[in-house]
Amino acid sequence: MKVLNIKLASLACALVAAATLSTPASAQEVLISGSGYWGPNATTTSYGAPDETWSFSFYLPNPISSNPTTQATGFTYDLNGSPVVGTLDSVYFFSATVNGLFDLTFANESVSFYGQDVGSTLTIVPGYYPASVALNDAGITMGYGDITITAVPEPATWLMLGVGAAAVLVLVRRRRVERDTLAASLLPA
Repeated sequence: MKVLNIKLASLACALVAAATLSTPASAQEVLISGSGYWGPNATTTSYGAPDETWSFSFYLPNPISSNPTTQATGFTYDLNGSPVVGTLDSVYFFSATVNGLFDLTFANESVSFYGQDVGSTLTIVPGYYPASVALNDAGITMGYGDITITAVPEPATWLMLGVGAAAVLVLVRRRRVERDTLAASLLPA
């Protein structure tokens, strides 16, 4: 019985390794999200207004292929809890010497987030970043917020996690059945 368990575990490991190795190498994806508020001196535009809250999220491959990049997907932007309909044209990352973080550029305006350098070298650095915010490259802080950059696991990672969890569950169940069988055999008839 133990030999069969070892063979099954070996087969499961081989299948996971084969699935992982057959998956083409792809860029890690990151989720970039942020939320904050516009101060009383903010200009009223499609993406900002005095004393209003803002939030956004979008995905990018990591590393990005160029700076500025047009590779963003899944973009959403809310102003005071209401979705703003618009298309994100590009994301431009800045080095720390030019106030860091990035600009979100739309058809007729942009939102600038200032703070640390998180991607000017084309590799995006996951983490939590406080930011000051401005509209249309004004250079004047009009609000504050927090930016979070999170790595998104690749499909092969989820596959390995699922197969590993299933293998553990099978072994636990099998041991429980063996224990119950042994206990039943020891009871007087």
